[in-house]
Amino acid sequence: GGSGVDVAASVFGGTLAYTLAEGGPAIVPVDLPGVSVVVYASGTFARTTELRGRVDAFGARSPGVHARLLASLGEASERAYAACRAVDRGAFLEAARAFAEVLGELGEASSAPIFGPHETALRRLAADHGHACFPSGAGGGDVSVLLAAEGVDSGAFDAEAAARGLTRLAVSIDPHGVRAVSPSTDS
Repeated sequence: GGSGVDVAASVFGGTLAYTLAEGGPAIVPVDLPGVSVVVYASGTFARTTELRGRVDAFGARSPGVHARLLASLGEASERAYAACRAVDRGAFLEAARAFAEVLGELGEASSAPIFGPHETALRRLAADHGHACFPSGAGGGDVSVLLAAEGVDSGAFDAEAAARGLTRLAVSIDPHGVRAVSPSTDS
């Protein structure tokens, strides 16, 4: 099984704002405000349970710092959601960069490799160009996501990612989610 947001994205498709609320998750479709999503894979794998275990153990050791970092991630997420509703690309990318920075802090504080070594460098490169880069899912360096303004040439970023052993994937966001597909009758 996946996390709640993974399952929701698969079922509903598109891009979503996903929040945990009383009585269950709140799922709201949103449009990214003029932002393209580029995905890179390292060919390695990461164990979500191991990463979560380190973050949870950190929470038990340092509950105040843990709570502050999680609250900061939540605040960055809320700013990103507000930017989507306002169709404000600059504010969205700023919130995404803030989220990535705090996620990096959480990884360092918990000794969980949320950002792989290549992702730390790519996060800095992305931020220097007004983009945002962070790991997909729980992290660990297996899949990285670049958020950039639509129409921006990501060639330099692609070259740096390739130099660090990452492969750009030819993927896109499916707007439809899960659906029944009949086999083609064309022969």
